[in-house]
Amino acid sequence: MRDYSSKHRGIEVNKNVLIVSHVLLYTCVEEIFNIAVSNTNCYNMKTKILLCALALATVCSVQAQEKYNNIHVGLEASNYGFGVMGSANFNVVDNVAVGPIVMLKFNGNAIGYYRWFNTFIGLGVKGDYYFDELLPIPKEFDVYAGGHAGWYIVRSTSSYNGPAAIYYDTPKSKYGNGRPFVQVEVGGRWHFKPKMSLFAEVYSGYPASGARGGLAFGF
Repeated sequence: MRDYSSKHRGIEVNKNVLIVSHVLLYTCVEEIFNIAVSNTNCYNMKTKILLCALALATVCSVQAQEKYNNIHVGLEASNYGFGVMGSANFNVVDNVAVGPIVMLKFNGNAIGYYRWFNTFIGLGVKGDYYFDELLPIPKEFDVYAGGHAGWYIVRSTSSYNGPAAIYYDTPKSKYGNGRPFVQVEVGGRWHFKPKMSLFAEVYSGYPASGARGGLAFGF
């Protein structure tokens, strides 16, 4: 939530912290695009994204401002399925917040005797710019836009339950699949309590578009 008592006060932020944060964010995005055109093992990519996201969160929390510090927990729906998500936003400078994001989505289908179920685990980083000071909106609301990027870990399980199923090795599981994601988003929050709010976001990009919403907790 916006801290109006310090809105017009200059809050000095350690420049070294900001430099390290920007380097980590750039490294994550660069790795994502590299993996998209290479054959690097997805487990190595998963580890890099996770470590970068955790390092970014640690660095940002050292001297982050408090205006837009929030933890988001919610539900989401996209053309990749339904699931849950969580993110941490650290107000590192002025109207900018960055932090890690985690998503867990599920989908499945059945055609005839064949059935399959997919699990998507998304690990990445997100960044948003807040327009509160530029727009004539009530103080209970935040409006922001930005994006997030990272890596989906995919697990697919398929089965065949038709005639001659005894000759098939069912269920069959595949591990280690994955793909990058890069998406832009627009969102807002309504603060119904000093440290608690409702949030909603819509996003679009590769490989999915969708919407999410839930509770945000200030810290």
